[in-house]
Amino acid sequence: MDRTPAFYRELLGVAGLMDASSAIPAIYRVEDALADGRASAWMLRRLREHPPTAAMIRERYLRAEPVPLDRLRTLDEGTLGRAIARHVEDNGLVAEYYEAVEVRDDLTYVLARVRECHDVWHAVLGFAPTFVGETGQKAFEMAQLNRPIAGVVVATAILRYAVGNPDQQAALVAAVAEGHAMGLRAGPLLAERWEDAWDEPLASVRERLNIPIEGARHSGWDDPTGIHPAAVVGGAGRGGARPRRSDPSAGTIEAKADQA
Repeated sequence: MDRTPAFYRELLGVAGLMDASSAIPAIYRVEDALADGRASAWMLRRLREHPPTAAMIRERYLRAEPVPLDRLRTLDEGTLGRAIARHVEDNGLVAEYYEAVEVRDDLTYVLARVRECHDVWHAVLGFAPTFVGETGQKAFEMAQLNRPIAGVVVATAILRYAVGNPDQQAALVAAVAEGHAMGLRAGPLLAERWEDAWDEPLASVRERLNIPIEGARHSGWDDPTGIHPAAVVGGAGRGGARPRRSDPSAGTIEAKADQA
């Protein structure tokens, strides 16, 4: 009989299955287990210190409907909404992939809002839906939110790459370093009402939030493992395929070096 505590079984799943479609459920189970801990309390304390973010938490502001991809794909090229539609559709992703959270208090509200804005943040930050890109975005969340599961994902990713993917370790750590630095510099993404900004130019959004106009440079778009299988329809679809940028005008360091 397996007597390993459930929490640690899920934690091992995060570390060992992060390149599989079962990774997201394991991550959510670990996040649920961390809800009553000191780290979650610290996250809420820090978020409440920022007035616009605290106001969003008090209001319990959430989207009234799923991301309107049909409308977003008709917006002008270069807008935030068009970038989100490209990110989701061009990469075969599931816009409403996340597990719903019943909002009962401040913590469950924060988790619900962060989960429903995951792909919006991808488009704004420029991180790819690859293993490296997802880890870079989690490092951003570490800096901006102090989200406990973000730290768990980053730590297990570094361990996994140190042992199993040493040839890609430098790319992963570069994405983590940049994501964390971006999170410290950028305005609070949790305070944004993205639904009112679909028509805003992506470059304007980034400038307003002190995010590099070209997005993340160590962004994971050149990750040879391709699209993270957990992010695509049914865990299949384009899983492992080369990702397609939501902002075609931008480029990674590697792509720019190829053009030089």
